[in-house]
Amino acid sequence: MKRILMAVAATALIASPALAQDANEDDDGPVVRKDLSSANAKIEGNAVTGISAETDETVFLVLHDSAAGAPPASLGHATLQPGEYTNIRIDGTAPLDPANGVYVMMHHDTNGNSEYDFGPGMTDVDGPVMEDGGAMTAPISQ
Repeated sequence: MKRILMAVAATALIASPALAQDANEDDDGPVVRKDLSSANAKIEGNAVTGISAETDETVFLVLHDSAAGAPPASLGHATLQPGEYTNIRIDGTAPLDPANGVYVMMHHDTNGNSEYDFGPGMTDVDGPVMEDGGAMTAPISQ
């Protein structure tokens, strides 16, 4: 019995670095910490203010609305470098109508050029950050 317990303990010690690595990686590589909140956000004409975000990589915060159809068109965006942010302002291309279900979505900078390139004909770059099986979004309510 003593040998069995020692073998189990030795196996656990050998496996623990691998387990620690798995906890910090997903199928696509390192897990990147991200957070997005619209708890204090509000629409002011053609802009949204009060968004909070945290990221460990360059990302884009993109305004969309439910009325634009699928995939939703970009109504404006902001580029964030790694860090923590509060009271982010995103300027839209036109006045935003809260009745259309305005929300913000976080996108990766997959091609590393710090320019938001995702859109019609370019859906293979700068795709949405995924969380729990869906895109990371936050609704903007008035």
